[in-house]
Amino acid sequence: MFVRKHPLQMPEGAADMLSSADGGAPPPDDPTGSPADSDDQTPPPAPPSEAPWYGEIDENTAAYIQNKGWDGVEKAIESYRNLEKKVGANTVALLGEDATPEEQEAFYKALGRPDKPEDYELPLPEGAEVEDPVTATFIRTAGHKHGLTAAQVKGLAADWNEYTAELGEQSAVDFEAKTDAELKELRREMGNGYDSFVQAGKQGVKALGVDKDQLNRIERAIGAGAMMRLFGKVGETLGEAGAISGSGGTGGGATPAALERLSPAMAQARYDDLMADESFRTKYLDGDAKAMEKVNALRRAMVAGGSV
Repeated sequence: MFVRKHPLQMPEGAADMLSSADGGAPPPDDPTGSPADSDDQTPPPAPPSEAPWYGEIDENTAAYIQNKGWDGVEKAIESYRNLEKKVGANTVALLGEDATPEEQEAFYKALGRPDKPEDYELPLPEGAEVEDPVTATFIRTAGHKHGLTAAQVKGLAADWNEYTAELGEQSAVDFEAKTDAELKELRREMGNGYDSFVQAGKQGVKALGVDKDQLNRIERAIGAGAMMRLFGKVGETLGEAGAISGSGGTGGGATPAALERLSPAMAQARYDDLMADESFRTKYLDGDAKAMEKVNALRRAMVAGGSV
């Protein structure tokens, strides 16, 4: 039997098409699909990016500008102006290798060098009341010659004072150690006659009129051991002369060390002279230490023999 379809009845499969997610659009390969009915998923093109204000430059320069925060030419120029204010007035051109003396003078003066060496102010060493003229003149002259500023020369002099102070401290330690060693050697060499030799040295110093300051300079120059031997010999020689001549009546300036150096004959003669002296003999018999020391020295000389 012939069945007539209702006018609104869709062909078979149309419901599926309308109820589908694509809204009934023809498949992509359907040549009958209209552009108006298609769903275009392509995003619109991005607008062109704006070029930086400084244009196209190398990456390092671009990074520098960005780090500075310069967002325009006005800020870059402002920064440069501020830089000129800070350094422009204090800028000094460097000297060339062929600079004239006049150019050198102008350059050093611009840096702050005084007009004359005498204008430098130097600090005094610690504990000093006046400056050493030789050192001070050298530092001032050298500083001015090489174009140093007043502050530079003052700092150089302060460093020099500190350096020489450290050297002096170390020198004093070394000198003291050397002195101890030399005196120990002298004591070992002289044996029991060390104390008498020291006394002879004191007499030699007194006879020559040498003061303490002079002794210090001599000791620094030749050492403690050599100085002791020098004045000890002088004292012994003076004592020997007194012992031989018999000056003083009671031994005069003769030291026991000098008496001990006499020859046996001279020692015997000197012994006889002293014992003939009533004053000396009384002191000796009463146990006077100095009188007994001289007598004992003469007795040793009479037995051993001396050098005079």
